[in-house]
Amino acid sequence: MAKTETSTGTNSWTYIHIFFGILFLVIGILNAIIINPLFGIFYALLSLIYFPFSARFIKERSGIRFPNWLKLLIALLILWGTLAVSDLMEYMEANYL
Repeated sequence: MAKTETSTGTNSWTYIHIFFGILFLVIGILNAIIINPLFGIFYALLSLIYFPFSARFIKERSGIRFPNWLKLLIALLILWGTLAVSDLMEYMEANYL
């Protein structure tokens, strides 16, 4: 897949990664407050691989690089776990929908 660059020099994957990073950080915070702090902290820490600055930090410190296909797989697993089998979705449906 070709890289598409914007006028600022960042590619389109950067915006997708930031979106998923914010989404999973919010899911982690909601899980930590409402359902289970352990899963919330896990989701919040996992969201760090999506932010470019933390991904660069992890790569520089440990040499571990997360390719886009792995980030996509993790995103699908987190979304499936949150929307299909998590208590968070049941709580939201019971109280807000």
